Amino acid sequence: MKLHRVSALVGAVSGAVIMSAATFFFAGARPTEAQLDLPLAVQKSQAMTVAYQLDTSDLHDLDVKLNSGELIPGALGKVRKARIAVQSAMWPAEMQGTANSLVGEMMELETALRNEDASSGAPHATKVHDTAHVLADGVYTWLSTGQAPADSHGH
Repeated sequence: MKLHRVSALVGAVSGAVIMSAATFFFAGARPTEAQLDLPLAVQKSQAMTVAYQLDTSDLHDLDVKLNSGELIPGALGKVRKARIAVQSAMWPAEMQGTANSLVGEMMELETALRNEDASSGAPHATKVHDTAHVLADGVYTWLSTGQAPADSHGH
């Protein structure tokens, strides 16, 4: 199954879960303990999907190639899709600054790629690569320990 199909499936399931939770809260019914955990499950599902997208977006290769003056065909689309995924997710407060920083750098990188300007894109590619690792590693830490790491967007 291609990533966009997985993303669409996760989005559809997440939307259905949110609507189910909203129905309980707005209908005046008291949700069960399991139903109260649904928003957290949705948040974790989104974060896991974003981490996967970041890990498979070839950001390392883009960093290396742009810093050697080489453009990669198709890189703009990969960066844009990853940025939209990061931008669309509900992040724990502890990770929001890192996500925001990554989105900003990705937007700068997108501009350089759109303009086919490897030299202006190179520093942004490095920051995107590094920050994407920080965010994805934070997601894996959060999912495995239950504790979101402290925001490190200023690393």
